[in-house]
Amino acid sequence: MSTKKRYWLSVVLAASIIAVLGAGSAFDAEAKEDVREKAAGEAANPPPTSSAEDYVTANEPADREFQIMEIGDKLVYFHQRTIGHATVQSNYIVYQFDKETEEFLARKTNWREDLPERLPPLILNIAQAEAMVEGEVLSTHLYYIEPGSPVFPIEPTPTNPCWVVRHLVDGLQKVTVIDAADGQILGPGVPPPFTAFSLTGPTDHSPCAGEWTAWYEDARDWFNTMGYTTEAVVWPSEAQVQSHIQSNSTAMFYELAHGGSYGFNNGCVGGTSYEATTPGEIETWMDGYAAMPFTFIGSCGGMCDTGDNTLSHEFRKGLSIDAVTVGYCHMDQPECDECWYSYSILWQQALFGYMNSGATVKNAFDAALADYPSCASGSCMRFAGDQSLTVVPIITRILSDPPVALCRNVTVSADANCQAYADINNGSYDPDGDPITLTQTPPGPYPLGQTAVTLTVRDDHAWEDECTATVTVEDN
Repeated sequence: MSTKKRYWLSVVLAASIIAVLGAGSAFDAEAKEDVREKAAGEAANPPPTSSAEDYVTANEPADREFQIMEIGDKLVYFHQRTIGHATVQSNYIVYQFDKETEEFLARKTNWREDLPERLPPLILNIAQAEAMVEGEVLSTHLYYIEPGSPVFPIEPTPTNPCWVVRHLVDGLQKVTVIDAADGQILGPGVPPPFTAFSLTGPTDHSPCAGEWTAWYEDARDWFNTMGYTTEAVVWPSEAQVQSHIQSNSTAMFYELAHGGSYGFNNGCVGGTSYEATTPGEIETWMDGYAAMPFTFIGSCGGMCDTGDNTLSHEFRKGLSIDAVTVGYCHMDQPECDECWYSYSILWQQALFGYMNSGATVKNAFDAALADYPSCASGSCMRFAGDQSLTVVPIITRILSDPPVALCRNVTVSADANCQAYADINNGSYDPDGDPITLTQTPPGPYPLGQTAVTLTVRDDHAWEDECTATVTVEDN
């Protein structure tokens, strides 16, 4: 019988944010509080219109275009503000309706009043802007930059529209911001976590530098607000990562680092080289511990794959109960540029705000996407695991026992085909009363004579035990 112990969910002690988080100023406290207020929803009294389309049409100018999408149980109309061909960062209008009845639920918006109605004359076109940066150009967009933007930490905030060029230099992504009206390079933006290296570390290497400050500090603050005592670490060592995975108390885990579905770059070795955490290491460290209840995988492609030997699978131990992973997919690709530049931290704040209110993580995930649909349209944010899991009130991982496999030898008579089925289970059970699944290998029917059969007993937390017995088939 297996001597391994297992853990399940109950009440809590601590949380961990493991972050390799890049330079950028956080939104101020007032802006963050505004996001928290929005997370609770906004009340409104709609006029008596017959459909969601009628409602939006009655309340918006005819030339204002909306993208329509279904997110969870909501029908969402999303308008991204533009001036000419320039995107206004983080400026939007969102209408939410009940998907079935089209009943109006909320209107949410962020709209600057200090911007012109038309673009000023630009002295740089897109080709000229791209010619000003080194390396391979990945994407280029024209933006009005939001004051206090953590993605474009440029002071003072540019008043002119800016070309934002994402480019690849020696395998590393960079973002360069160029004033489109006067032609000056204003400075760097913060790239999303990148998948090009199998190494790990900060936002830059040789030497290592930078961190995604606004994101990991926001996660730390929200986890503490939810009731979890949280350690926040910049460039953690592999030993620090391991200590929170091999823990009876850490129930919340957040990482934002270069990487993908098959590893993330947590630290820096010798000041120049990335240090990586792999799914294989997580699987080994998890042995004898419960799945991590909540994991945010902030590597660019971290949630694109969720099968065996991926970050998502190993943090959840392959389970679809008592554990979830959420995070990024294709955040380093052009289809997710708008999500990263304008909404990644706002979406995160909304997600945690809804979770803090007691919503299931899945409902919080859907609600955050309904608030910031730009991250839904490119499937830039993804979810895997238990759709009914909540993390408020606080939860943790508690030691318990695996199932117990009990076998017996069986003798049966052959049928007309000189074979027979047989059941070797002798009262296998789970000490905690968890549901169990019984599997015999080989499954039968069994031939004349004796066959060694293994019974595997698995509970719904993925713990297993097994025993072996002999099936004897006699010829009548």
